[in-house]
Amino acid sequence: MLKILISIFIIFGFSFTLWSLIGLFRFAFESFSSIRNKRKNGNGKSIVKNSPDLTDGHEPQVSEVAIVMAAHNEELVITESLEALKKIIPAENIFVGSDGSTDRTAELVRYHGANVYEINPNRGKAGALLATLNHFQINDKFKYVVFVDADTRLRCDYLKNALPLFNDSKIVAVAGYARSIWKNNIYIAYRYRVWLTVQLFFRFGMCWKHTNVNMIVPGFASMYRTSVLSKINIDRPGLVIEDFNMTFELQKKRLGKIAHHPSITGYTQDPDSFKEYCGQIKRWNLGFWQTIKTHGIWSSIFWLNLIVYLTEVILANIVILVLPIFIIYLLLALLFNQFGLITEDKLNFAYLIFDWLVVLFILDYIYTLFSAVVGKRPELLLYGPTMIFFRWIDAFYLFSAMILAGGKGSTGEWKPPVRWKEAKSESTI
Repeated sequence: MLKILISIFIIFGFSFTLWSLIGLFRFAFESFSSIRNKRKNGNGKSIVKNSPDLTDGHEPQVSEVAIVMAAHNEELVITESLEALKKIIPAENIFVGSDGSTDRTAELVRYHGANVYEINPNRGKAGALLATLNHFQINDKFKYVVFVDADTRLRCDYLKNALPLFNDSKIVAVAGYARSIWKNNIYIAYRYRVWLTVQLFFRFGMCWKHTNVNMIVPGFASMYRTSVLSKINIDRPGLVIEDFNMTFELQKKRLGKIAHHPSITGYTQDPDSFKEYCGQIKRWNLGFWQTIKTHGIWSSIFWLNLIVYLTEVILANIVILVLPIFIIYLLLALLFNQFGLITEDKLNFAYLIFDWLVVLFILDYIYTLFSAVVGKRPELLLYGPTMIFFRWIDAFYLFSAMILAGGKGSTGEWKPPVRWKEAKSESTI
């Protein structure tokens, strides 16, 4: 029983259970509210105009939205991104900061009728975003801004689903729902599972208006009121990534609430090689620990939740990190047993480890099974048995980045991941 409880804690944990239940309650509450509102609308009553959360009764318009992208040598993927963006917004509302690009990035932006600011020398992603905002005076000319990466493919209903959320004056940012641009690859399969489980079981509950403890608004497809951007230090020195920092700024300064919903979708290219995967995970974890170090702890429900979450994550990942030691012990014990070189007590302990590993792998595979069913990706079932090893890689970089974060800060220089030319997919729908 003890090994089962330990395995459940490692795979699922308190935070998973808590936020899954809150997310389920949110889903039920919003579904009920939607049915009630439809009935009232059917009686001629306007729910939106009577909402006490409206700022001035003004409905957000697409014309009030700017899309801002920082790009560094992205000629391979930027055309597809711009084509997807032009399906939801006029090209003149798209602004690209070509950050020290030496390829055809700026040329392709102009070809598609979008605005481009060629930045030299390279300022890094955060610096390029800030420079582009200032150069085109985005905060003065638009009420809302969507930040995207060069590989992002916003779904055609992104703005249709995101803009109404700003009817609530307390909402200042929207965290886009990340979906992987699919490629039959073990690294993308694992990330596909991560995106689905993290967003459905954690972020959906954390971004409910009654909770508002979300830790990150992913920079690949995030939306902000421009009125709060001037209050955020976007290009904070020493940080390797900007999205954790911007989210912590929102939470620490209590600037407003963050919304999130699966219908507000952006597709992204995930790493498809070991080197690229490790590089991205290292960067994300380093940026996370740097942000915590920079902002420190403040009295809030946000930090109370973060402390509980971090405690659980650290303890679970310590166990994951030492997992190879248990596996080696088990293999050696079975080997020595063949020659009668191991005591009965040690052999029984080895069998206990075996039972525990079986339970651990089964519970981990449940994540894969759920992702395969919900995401309609049966291919994930084939990759499922290997995914526990990716958790070991994640654990390694969680702790190594914690150590690195205590050293010298980042210069802000950036190198985009290796891109690949994807086939026409659901991301263009």
